[in-house]
Amino acid sequence: MLNVSRKGLQGSISGSLSNLDQLRLLDLSYNDLKGGLPTDFSNLQLLEVLDLSHNMLSGSIVGALDKLTLVQSLNLSSNLFSGNFSGIGKFPDLVEFVISNNSFSGELDSQLCSVSRKIRVLDISLNHFTLGLEWLDNCSISLQQLHLDENSLTGLLPESMYSMTSLEQLSVSANYFSGQLSPQLSKLSNLKSLVLSGNMFSGAIPDVFGNLTNLEQFSANSNSFSGALPSSLAQCSKLRVLELRNNSLSGVINLDFTGLPNLYTLDLASNRFHGPLPDSLCTSQELRILNLARNKLTGQVPGSYANLTSLMFLSLSNNSLTSLSGAVSVLQNSRSLTTLISSSP
Repeated sequence: MLNVSRKGLQGSISGSLSNLDQLRLLDLSYNDLKGGLPTDFSNLQLLEVLDLSHNMLSGSIVGALDKLTLVQSLNLSSNLFSGNFSGIGKFPDLVEFVISNNSFSGELDSQLCSVSRKIRVLDISLNHFTLGLEWLDNCSISLQQLHLDENSLTGLLPESMYSMTSLEQLSVSANYFSGQLSPQLSKLSNLKSLVLSGNMFSGAIPDVFGNLTNLEQFSANSNSFSGALPSSLAQCSKLRVLELRNNSLSGVINLDFTGLPNLYTLDLASNRFHGPLPDSLCTSQELRILNLARNKLTGQVPGSYANLTSLMFLSLSNNSLTSLSGAVSVLQNSRSLTTLISSSP
């Protein structure tokens, strides 16, 4: 084992490392290493854990990892690696694959998932991948985390994704995905975090959250979702973050918030909701951030909102609410409130 993480190492990775052919763990993370991987790096054939994250390593990795067939954890995140990621090698025992925050492009090797049936963490976020997700068809149902954020991925979410029933975290934000969410989302009953923001999804959000009772975060800002809020969201008692800002959602905000006691953030701004503020929201006493700005809401701030004593940020601007000055007296018990935006258009 060689762990020299956070030791202030500078310069390039020495080719002499390849002489440590009995090494099973190599951690060079959080240093100031630069340059490419040595060509004989793949001589470390017994490596099970390789962590090169948070350096300034660059260039292509094709050929450098070919022989590392025993690797279980591979972390190359937060470097300057670039080039195509296909044909990098086969890792039958791979459990954790993290290459986020680099400049990789093209497509992943379609054999990545079919060779390894043990992958639990797959993170390719913050790169330049452009093609679809056909390669996910081979991914094992053992996958627990899938992060695809901030690439240039296009098309529909593949149906195979809804068969990954062990998924706990699914994030695909800041891509070009389109189409409607499938009701098969209900199969992902272990999901804790679902992040879809910054895409081109459209249509109604399927009302299937009664099967997603482990959900703690649902973020789908800046899409083209329409229709009503799914009433089954009220069955997600562990939900802490609900962010649906900047869509075309409409109707009355009629969620039964008594089922959401742990809600911390509620952001429904820039939609087409109308009607009164939901009175039952007063039961979400952990609420810190409430943003309902730029809708068509009417009426007054309910007196029951005096129970929202943990509130830190409240924006009700650009609605048709009345007696907004009364909101100050209603919220006088919210000692943590630092931001109150209540101006009308």
